[in-house]
Amino acid sequence: MNGEIIEMTGEVRWGEPVWVRVGYGIPDAVRGPSQALAYLDTRWPAARGAAFHRARTGCVAALNRRASCEAAREAFLHAAGEARMLAL
Repeated sequence: MNGEIIEMTGEVRWGEPVWVRVGYGIPDAVRGPSQALAYLDTRWPAARGAAFHRARTGCVAALNRRASCEAAREAFLHAAGEARMLAL
């Protein structure tokens, strides 16, 4: 199922979640552009670089079916790395 895009009840989900962690908290699985956008808007650190803005734009575009869901995932993954939030 790696790399597949799953759509259930209108919600687009990535085949593989992106695992992120805020500070020393428990890792969260971000499973699609809608959840990623909510994370970017509510749980992201104050320092927001270029990767953050690309991820936000990519998630909105994916939700509006104007961009690839996988491209949004890659942008979110890069933003999480830039913010040092990836839970590996």
